[in-house]
Amino acid sequence: MNLYLADIAVHEKKQSKRCEPSCRVFIREINSAWSLPFHSRPAHRFSYSLSLLKRETNTTAELCHGQWLRVIQCQENARVHLLFKSVDHRYMFAVALHLKTRTVSVVSYEWSDVQRKHVRLCAHELLAIERQLIFQILQTFYIYRKQQISYLAMFRPEPRQPSG
Repeated sequence: MNLYLADIAVHEKKQSKRCEPSCRVFIREINSAWSLPFHSRPAHRFSYSLSLLKRETNTTAELCHGQWLRVIQCQENARVHLLFKSVDHRYMFAVALHLKTRTVSVVSYEWSDVQRKHVRLCAHELLAIERQLIFQILQTFYIYRKQQISYLAMFRPEPRQPSG
């Protein structure tokens, strides 16, 4: 499956009167193409999808040591949501990074022709290829807060609720 980054959203609590500690999330662009070329659209790759995202007020692009980085400025307790889609738009994956609790949650969606929208998949496990692609993407994220850098590869998955 070939994925591209469709959108980034930051969910923060409303600003209080006192200054909240801030955090910066750096997303390093990778040059490997993850998608095959199609006749109707150009090949997508992670860095290409990063550059096509809306330039929100809280995101900027910087060149650091010859490497392009997307920088997201947010509060330390924010949640950063990444929306990945397959090139054929059949599957969608929402990855939520909970910066305060240092957890990652992934929700899978599949396009329903009957309902004409993406519906949540009832699968408890992602396929191995999907998991590998998302893990590879998360390895390009760096979080800078309180003079320390942390890597998303060290985040733990969110605990699963028992199905019943």
